[in-house]
Amino acid sequence: MRANSSISLASLEEDDVTRILRGVLNNTLLKSGEVSGFDRSTFEQIGRQHRCVSYDGIHLAKEPDMRFNLRDHNRRDTLDTEDGIVVECKPVDDDHAPGTHYCKKGILRFVAGDYAWAMPEALMIGYIRGSRTIAETLITSMRRPTQKKNLATVSEPIPVEGVEGSSEVLHSSQHDRDFIWRDGKGPASPITIFHSWHQSD
Repeated sequence: MRANSSISLASLEEDDVTRILRGVLNNTLLKSGEVSGFDRSTFEQIGRQHRCVSYDGIHLAKEPDMRFNLRDHNRRDTLDTEDGIVVECKPVDDDHAPGTHYCKKGILRFVAGDYAWAMPEALMIGYIRGSRTIAETLITSMRRPTQKKNLATVSEPIPVEGVEGSSEVLHSSQHDRDFIWRDGKGPASPITIFHSWHQSD
C-alpha cells in the first residue's frame, strides 16, 4: 500500500487509511495478479462498509470496513447473502489500545455474531503506529483472563505457515461462538480470525 501512495499514512484517520487500502486492492493488486490467488477470476470488487444483518436479525445496518466477495456462486455450504470474507480494520497506537479497540470493537463483533455470523473465517487488519507487534501487543492483551473469556478464545494468534506480510507474518486465532444459527441449523461453529498487521507511520 505504501508503495502505491505518496500520502503520509501517519497523519490519516482509520477511515482514510481504509479508503486508500481498498483503492490499492481494487485498482492495482486485483488487476495485476501480483499476489498469488488474488485476481479477478476469484474475487469481485472489494466492497466498503457494506450493510449487513446480525445473526439474530435485530441489527439491520452493521457496517464492517470491507468485504471480499468471491466469484464462485456455486458453493452449497454457505448462504449467498452472507458469503464473503468480512474485514474489520483497526488502528493500534497510543490512542487506540488493542484491548479496547482491536479486541472489543473488532474481534468481538465476529464472536458475537454481528459480522460474518454465517462464515467460518474473517479478517482483522491492524494499522500499526510505533513498534507494536502481534506477539508483544495483541497476544499479551488476548492472554488476559477477562479478555480471553470475552473473546471465547480457543487458540491465541499463531503464525500462518508460508504466508508473509509487509509488516508481520499473517497470524490466525480461533474463537467459540455461543449463538444459534438461523433456520434450526444448530450452534454456530467456531470462527477463525486472521490478523494482518501493517505499519502506517
